[in-house]
Amino acid sequence: FDVEYDILIYAVGAQTSDFNTPGVKEHAFFFKEVQDAQKVREKITDLFEMASLPTATKEDRDRLLSFVVVGGGPTGVEVAADLADFCGRDAIDLYPKLREHIKITLINTGDNLLSTYDQSISKTCMEVF
Repeated sequence: FDVEYDILIYAVGAQTSDFNTPGVKEHAFFFKEVQDAQKVREKITDLFEMASLPTATKEDRDRLLSFVVVGGGPTGVEVAADLADFCGRDAIDLYPKLREHIKITLINTGDNLLSTYDQSISKTCMEVF
């Protein structure tokens, strides 16, 4: 059977972990609750708005529109892919002059992305990111 939906909500795992990494709680966004997604959406919107101001320099735009996703598992890869889709489609429709400033980086501690999946999926993912 098919399940129709209007909004996809990420809700992977039971507990958010920062792996005791200093600064994560203060500077990172998590993806466990609806409120988390709302905070991320608000922050990304604010960053595009700030980058579009006429007073923003090239360096400001590059800094403001550099996004880092940490985690090469299913959630991290999906978040990075969705962010890339948003930036490459929706955001560019609203802010076409900012395209060259957008940078998305996916960071993983292991050698492969999606390491629990088939090697061909991991390889394809590495080519994309």
